[in-house]
Formats: sequence, C-alpha cells, structure tokens
Amino acid sequence: MKYSNLTSKEFEIMKIFWQYDKPLTASEIITLSSTKTWSLNSLYPLLNKLLKKQFIEVIGNIRSTKAPARIFKSKITILDYSNMQIQSVFGNQNKRMDIGNFLSYFSNTYDNSDELIKEIEEWIKNN
Repeated sequence: MKYSNLTSKEFEIMKIFWQYDKPLTASEIITLSSTKTWSLNSLYPLLNKLLKKQFIEVIGNIRSTKAPARIFKSKITILDYSNMQIQSVFGNQNKRMDIGNFLSYFSNTYDNSDELIKEIEEWIKNN
C-alpha cells in the first residue's frame, strides 16, 4: 500500500476499526464512538475518503430498518499504519530524522528507559 497520511477525523474512525477489530456499518461506528458526535451525513464522506485511500473496504451489505447499509472493514492494522508513519520520516531525506533522535525521544518519554534499552537490545540481537 502506498503511504497516505490520515486527517485527524479519518484517524479517529480508523481507531474505532482497530479497537473493535471487526467489520462495522456507519451506524455502528457512530454508536461505538464515545468521543465524537458524527452524523451519518458527516461520516459518509470520511468513509469514502478512507475507501479511496484504501484504508478500508466494503465487504458486504445488510438490510437495516430503513435501507441497505454497507459493511466496512479495515484493510490495514495499527502496526502497519505506524510502520508507514515511521517509514515516511526515516525514508525521506528532506526530513533529516535519524534513528538516534527517534530512540532518544522514546527513552525520554518511556517510564522505564532501562527496560526500553533491554527491549531494543533484544530486538537487535534477534533481528
């Protein structure tokens, strides 16, 4: 999949897919969203953008009380998206991010930096 950045609203929708890890209708997305108050009219354009960016796909239709409803499924995991984000930073020569700065950020924000260092060392040893 080609790298594509998500807007904050698109990311909020994807977090619902990732959290519940199951196919969802637009109505279910609205119901499961505890922090947003989307209407179907505002949600559908966002879902269409996610379809176009190939983050989600339509896997079927169901008959709801008023009309058929599409069932959407995530095509990408949170890990895949995180990897795409990291790759966009390290793969772009113009952004000048290096691994030292990246690891420094995590060691400064991680609660137990000694544990983080052990995890990194273990990862290096295994990979």
